[in-house]
Amino acid sequence: MLKEKIEGKKQPGLTVKNDAGSRGITPLIFDIANFNFSLKDLPGSIKRIKNIIKKHTGATGCTIMFLDNYGYLWKVGEETTYPFKVGEGVAGWSAKCKKIVSIKDIRKDKRYKPLYGAKLGSIVSVPVMKNGRVIGVLNLTFAESDDNFIPPDKAVLNILAKKMESILENVFLYYVAEGERNELKIRKSISIILEDKTSLRKKVSAIRNKLSRLVKVQHLHICIEDKPKKVLLCAIPKEKHKRILNKDLIKIYLDEKGKKHDFLDLSEIFNFDFASTNGSGYTTIYPIFSKGKMVGYILLEDEVKNTDNLSALEKRFIDITSKKLGNYLAEQTSSEKMLAEKERWRTIFHNVDDGILLLSRGGTVMEANLKARELLGVNDQSGLADKSFFSLFDILNPEVESPTIASIKKLNKFKRTDSKELSKKIDLFFTSSKAFRPKEYYIKTKSGKYWVTIGMKTALQNRQSEIYGIIHLRDITKTKEVEQDKNEFMSMVSHELRTPLSAMKGYLSMALNEDYGKLNKKQRKSLGRIKESSERMVSLVEDILDVSRIELGKFDLYKEPINFSKITCAVLRELGAKIQAKKISITVQGKKIDCCLNAEQNSGIKHQCQNLNIYVLADRDRIMQILTNLIDNAIKYSFDGGKINIKFASSRNFAEISIKDNGVGVAKEDQDRLFMRFSRIHNPLSIQAGGTGLGLYITKKLVIAHDGKISVSSMQGKGTTFSVKIPVAKQLPLI
Repeated sequence: MLKEKIEGKKQPGLTVKNDAGSRGITPLIFDIANFNFSLKDLPGSIKRIKNIIKKHTGATGCTIMFLDNYGYLWKVGEETTYPFKVGEGVAGWSAKCKKIVSIKDIRKDKRYKPLYGAKLGSIVSVPVMKNGRVIGVLNLTFAESDDNFIPPDKAVLNILAKKMESILENVFLYYVAEGERNELKIRKSISIILEDKTSLRKKVSAIRNKLSRLVKVQHLHICIEDKPKKVLLCAIPKEKHKRILNKDLIKIYLDEKGKKHDFLDLSEIFNFDFASTNGSGYTTIYPIFSKGKMVGYILLEDEVKNTDNLSALEKRFIDITSKKLGNYLAEQTSSEKMLAEKERWRTIFHNVDDGILLLSRGGTVMEANLKARELLGVNDQSGLADKSFFSLFDILNPEVESPTIASIKKLNKFKRTDSKELSKKIDLFFTSSKAFRPKEYYIKTKSGKYWVTIGMKTALQNRQSEIYGIIHLRDITKTKEVEQDKNEFMSMVSHELRTPLSAMKGYLSMALNEDYGKLNKKQRKSLGRIKESSERMVSLVEDILDVSRIELGKFDLYKEPINFSKITCAVLRELGAKIQAKKISITVQGKKIDCCLNAEQNSGIKHQCQNLNIYVLADRDRIMQILTNLIDNAIKYSFDGGKINIKFASSRNFAEISIKDNGVGVAKEDQDRLFMRFSRIHNPLSIQAGGTGLGLYITKKLVIAHDGKISVSSMQGKGTTFSVKIPVAKQLPLI
């Protein structure tokens, strides 16, 4: 074994020469002073400085290496780009020790790492330092090994290392900038290639050629699944194609690495020659994922270069290429799915039984499906071009300015704004129940007269912040005809039932009054139950008759100025027995009152109500029906000993009454069902209370018929408040 020294310290296989040589320092200083380094001509500058170094050191070979941020030494100005880790090889050892290292016979030193074939001779490695930190290494090689080999003078080597300091600083900055430029270049190049209208095979081949210039390995291939043809496309020479296809590398990668983006060394799994013809070296693959599925890979082959020896930039270029290809394949798949989905939705759009129209912000029709065209009497789309939605039909019933129609007209009131603010406005406007709920209209079009529901279903916004409205038209003509027949039938049946029920009620009253003789307790009890049942039956028949009249539009209102508080007082007297039976406390305008069947005994309530002087324009019987339904409901759904609070308020246009109880209350999710026909809310008192489920439905219809409003607020277990607003009477009754 050769004995070598590192600055006086003995190390196996290493020597450092401290003696001054005889080659001359002055000529070296002169040549270095006249040398101009230029980054614009980096290869030429490196070649000139190498010639100067070889001239003054007698070396047959010279390599300049810079240290990157990841601990790798890279050769400057050479095609061979195998990097050395700090501590690897002679150059890496010199960088680690921060000392000049010389080896007489490189064949006999285990630290020497031959690249692409063995070499003979001697080597000297000089670390280039700045501020105590290694920034590169200068390597000098000599043709033959000799026991009498004398390394260059240490002073010469120090002068060269000092000169290399400024050169390597510039080289480092150059390679960092070059890496950034190459990253931008590969991104742009791949994007341009993928946008080109060529086959996938040609695109993959072009990308492979671009990437091969940036990743310095002997062979680089890209393989991607072609889903329509169910084959693997490989940008790879034909003689290797079959050998790669015979191995399911996608499955192998997934078994080893799962769905991570990482490099996998295949050298331990296969012989190197499964893709290469040289028979030794490293084979590495990097996955290409699209929507979470591995659809291909990038294959690297090199005799000496494995994953550990790829630079950070090279790995970055491979990763960029992989992700660009994966995103492109995902977009292609998405585009195909979007086209298929668009066609599917278009088929649905034109074949649904309801009419659907798309309106611009100006209210003109942009598109309509077949059913909408049929209802509007238009043969094709051209007949709707640039036409206002409202010009296509006439509304024959009076609800022209209903909330739904107003909503459609307000479509053009939206102004362009930022997306967040616009989104809030759309949500606020189109989730409003009044603006959103479909309304019924009787319309006349070119093709005839129809009952339809018209609703603004939603709003769309494109990239230019333009607003579009979707109109939903449903033909309910046949439903209306069936409903009318049903209502007429119900009206007829109710009339027929009311006559015998009235007679039954009259005879029962006479019997209970003992007009036909005295009754014992058992008879009176039985007849009393029959009378209660007949009264419930009469109430049901009256409710059904009211519903029929309302829906057929056959009921009339005889409006006159009515004292709102006085008529409420009358209702309370009628319901006095029920109030007393449940021991309910009644408060009017904050004052507690007593309710009983006898009006004379109820003078307190008479005085308190009549002095309010609130008059409404209403039908006396119907307003009494409204109040009876609401107060009776409050009684039914209050517990024994409960409280009912009645308040009046008046404004310029409306008089308002609110009836609040502290009963069982209604759950929030059930409140929308309160005003529906035959709707019963299940709670502890609903079975005991009985009823048809028509009272609140009729109440709401009657309030609306008076041009009034009704609302409800409730909390389960804490009670319910109904509020009714009726237009005030502008002229008081003559006294």
